[in-house]
Amino acid sequence: MKEEQKPSSTVAFWMEEIETYESRFRDWEDRSKKIVKRYKNERKSAEKNKSQFNILWSNIQTLHPAIYANPPTPNIDRRFQDDDDLGRYAALVLERAVSYYVKNDMFDKVMKQSTLDRLLPGRGVVWVRYCPVFEEAPQITDDEENKDYDMDMPENLLSEDVIPDYVHWGDFGHTWARTWQEVRGVWRRVCLTRAELVKRFGQEKGNLVPLDAVINDANGSKVSSGKKAYIYEIWDKAKKKAIWIHKSVPDVLDELDDPLRLKDFFPCPEPIYATIANDDLIPTPDYVQYQDQAIELDMITGRITAIAKAVKVAGVYDASAEGIDRLLTEGVENRLIPVQQWAVLGGGKGLPGAVSFFPLAEILQTLQGLYQVREQVKNDLYEITGISDIVRGATNASETATAQQIKGQFATLRLDNNQKDVARFSKDLVVIMTEIIAKHFSLDTIKAVSGVKLMTMMEKQQIQAQMMQAQQMGQEAPLPDKMQDLMKLPTWEEVEQLIRDDTARCFRIDIETDSTIKTDQDNEKQSRIEFLGAVSSFMQQAINVPPQLQPLAMELLLFGVRGFKVSRELETSFESAMAKIQKEQDQPKQPQPSPEEIKAQAEMQRTQADMQMAQQQHESQMAQIQAKAQADYQKGQIELQIKQADERLKSLDLQIKNLDVAAKQAQVIQKQQEVVV
Repeated sequence: MKEEQKPSSTVAFWMEEIETYESRFRDWEDRSKKIVKRYKNERKSAEKNKSQFNILWSNIQTLHPAIYANPPTPNIDRRFQDDDDLGRYAALVLERAVSYYVKNDMFDKVMKQSTLDRLLPGRGVVWVRYCPVFEEAPQITDDEENKDYDMDMPENLLSEDVIPDYVHWGDFGHTWARTWQEVRGVWRRVCLTRAELVKRFGQEKGNLVPLDAVINDANGSKVSSGKKAYIYEIWDKAKKKAIWIHKSVPDVLDELDDPLRLKDFFPCPEPIYATIANDDLIPTPDYVQYQDQAIELDMITGRITAIAKAVKVAGVYDASAEGIDRLLTEGVENRLIPVQQWAVLGGGKGLPGAVSFFPLAEILQTLQGLYQVREQVKNDLYEITGISDIVRGATNASETATAQQIKGQFATLRLDNNQKDVARFSKDLVVIMTEIIAKHFSLDTIKAVSGVKLMTMMEKQQIQAQMMQAQQMGQEAPLPDKMQDLMKLPTWEEVEQLIRDDTARCFRIDIETDSTIKTDQDNEKQSRIEFLGAVSSFMQQAINVPPQLQPLAMELLLFGVRGFKVSRELETSFESAMAKIQKEQDQPKQPQPSPEEIKAQAEMQRTQADMQMAQQQHESQMAQIQAKAQADYQKGQIELQIKQADERLKSLDLQIKNLDVAAKQAQVIQKQQEVVV
């Protein structure tokens, strides 16, 4: 009988860590499943006919867009805002590159999924992957064994991508710790099919993994799917290793040394937590804090529904008084109904004596009281959650605008911590993606994604060599303005060297993001108007500043501009414009001429103008003389040609006459010969 293989020390260690986590977090996971069911309004068969007030769904729909509405905008810039072109363009390259991956639907989707997990079970997680795509190496056949192949040659890189993955709250885990800083390892559970296992771990190990992943049916019962396997991807911070294991496989499926070389090692930022203390990292979902009030709301809603069903017109009447039932069962308008035995009905105090209705006053009073109690419970619940009327969009017409503004500010204060936590989470996510781009992306990919126009060192050297060659040959070869600007900027090699260096990049470049909360357009517009007004007013006053104080005025202007958040995009333009003004001021100025010099210069200019006019008149006269002489010459040539033509005509006439005489003589000779014959 084959002995069962024992797991290796690495697999055994992490299996124990995973089991410890699962045992400690089991209660939280069970409670989270119930909360998710309540949010989705999933009920058991016995509860489907009960009326409930799903305040959880209402609160989540209100809070979710309040803490996250838009993906962040990466803001990567020089840390100290000094005159550093290399740092500026390195920051610009990284900002544009990471913005390409942040401003897409995938990033926004995983952020919404993780923030929803934060609001329901109380923890949201995102995992970042670096995905290069290489060209497949050619297969070597038997008849090609003797060919000279370079097996050490790297595969051709086709594309690169950095992908944020949403991790379900039940598929994430970490070593036991009181705070996130104490966590030694994190893992996520991934379901893979047989084909995916073979592709990821090879034929031998991929077929060794059993397909024992389980899923839950509609009733919550676990059933074996038989199609996938749970693989644990573990990142060990202490050993700087990433390993892949399966609980039923004794050996490690794969192991890599620090795959991403990130500053904080983990490929995921610190999760977004709900309520946690400093003794453990088990979050308390928000719903737990007001579940008693939510249960009370369900109970009151159920009573209201039951009593509302009883609010109907019902009663009894005297069966001997025929026709009375037709008053309620028929649509009777402007018509009298005949009643038999009217004498009996009249003697019995008329219609009130023959009919008795079910009392509704007490029921309606009870129903109204229940509605009031439910409103009070809702107010208590909103007091606990901090969801004010302003946040829910409700308002009171009698309240002043100031009162509503104060309530809105109070609501913002209550939500401020949650908003800051989401902003911190998104920033950490952007930092990890930026690190991956800086350390692993090829320079060609960075060029294509960022779209920044810079030159390589070789291109600069070629242009400089061409300029030197032109100067040696005595030729002028001025560069276009755009080319001159590019020659002054850093090269791609310098930018790459800076972004690859962790220490230099951290010292010179700061990575931030703007708010993930939906901005108030009115406040944004007001900020822009205030900024334009302040800058315009200062520049009008700075015109009259003495020249020796103008550098100070420029620094004061930049100091004021940096105080406005809306001016961040224009700050570089301000610096460039001020540098140009300063350069013009630093150039030596020509001394102002005296009045006598101005008068002498004017006289000289007038004399030069007179001389130019006389010269122009002389040139005009000479041109006329030359034109007349040319015309006369051409006329003489024409007359000569005419005379020559007349002489040729006379010569032709003489020749014709001679020909006529010769012809007559020939005729005479011919006649004489005829006579002789």
